[in-house]
Amino acid sequence: MMSELGSTGDDRNNQPADADLAAQWVAENCPIIDGIVFGDGRIKQLFAVRNKQVNEGPGMKIQPGGWMTLADLQKKGQLDWTGILDLCVAEDLARGIRILGGEGGYGADGFVANIRSDSGEIVWIAFFTSSNPFEEVQIHSDHVLARTNLDMWWRFPLDAPEEVTLQ
Repeated sequence: MMSELGSTGDDRNNQPADADLAAQWVAENCPIIDGIVFGDGRIKQLFAVRNKQVNEGPGMKIQPGGWMTLADLQKKGQLDWTGILDLCVAEDLARGIRILGGEGGYGADGFVANIRSDSGEIVWIAFFTSSNPFEEVQIHSDHVLARTNLDMWWRFPLDAPEEVTLQ
């Protein structure tokens, strides 16, 4: 099972974690990390938390965390994976990108992924354990809009998805 990555009995311990990301993605798995995972293994932690002010904004807000890598988590034995299911897709042939949205293994999990159309290479994956599944994605000039099943819209800048905002 892939959640056992990092355990002492696993031969893959010495493989780069970014190689694991590509293989896991092909197997329809995603790391359980609140934030953005880049194709090279970098991670920007972002936490989606309920907005305590009822009349303020979209009901949730993003709290930034630190930078780390998949390899950091793997070394600490803290790299876990979940199965994912694509629920929506948008493609921009001119830019060569495909944006996927969907759900993870738990009810509140959601993800949005930017994938290169020609190679299937991961540009970035946004995964949140409390966003709820993403059911619609739209590609705009410099950003992606993604709607959850709670009708909450998330705006991911294509070149800086870690600057995500909720609308």
